[in-house]
Amino acid sequence: MTNIFLPQSGNLGDTCNILPVLSGLYKHTGQKIHLKVRDKMKNFKGFKALMEAQDCIASLKFESSKTDKIYHAAYLANDYTKSLNRPWETCRYEEFFRYNLNINLKVDDEFELFVPIIEDSYTSHKTYIVGDRSYSKDADTRRSFDVLKNSGKFSEDKCTYLDYSNDLITNLNIIRSNPNPLISTFTGISILADLMKKEAMILYPEELSFWDNKPIQYSFNQHFYRDRNCELISLEQF
Repeated sequence: MTNIFLPQSGNLGDTCNILPVLSGLYKHTGQKIHLKVRDKMKNFKGFKALMEAQDCIASLKFESSKTDKIYHAAYLANDYTKSLNRPWETCRYEEFFRYNLNINLKVDDEFELFVPIIEDSYTSHKTYIVGDRSYSKDADTRRSFDVLKNSGKFSEDKCTYLDYSNDLITNLNIIRSNPNPLISTFTGISILADLMKKEAMILYPEELSFWDNKPIQYSFNQHFYRDRNCELISLEQF
């Protein structure tokens, strides 16, 4: 069972939270995964190339693509065991694979996102890289955009803001080549940084301190490893 469709999420971070599970499935079966995602993922330039660069993925298709393969839908389980360190969204996928698809896999918590090298993506060591949350037509509008830029704390003469018109592999090379921690917020690029094992400061504004009727730490636990290199920090106290 290596043809997997993700019907629920069209968000970058939420979708990529499944990668440690897919890596574990690949190591369990020895067979690479043919992955299908929602058409919304086309909004993330270079997403297909990034996914197909991972050892565990043989191919990536979008929902509207024509294919002869039969894909098995993988949902986020509602009932699951919360891990001390693993992202809880990853745990939800694990639970679904175990109890709905009857696959007794081991999540690959050592998974590291592979990013093909682009030699000319180097940025100045004096510059911090900032991955802000930027507007797109399908983005969740319940949260603000450009929260880091609008805070006034990160001037463009001292920081380099990621340009999301770049493809993902280019931006991830920029993040990797810079020795400083990534400065980011709750957005997809910060979850990719976590999967790269890149040090990052995840800043949240006051409006998110109690998000979706839960403390912000809950959201952090949902999407980030707690034993890697990302740190949750209040934007107001930064």
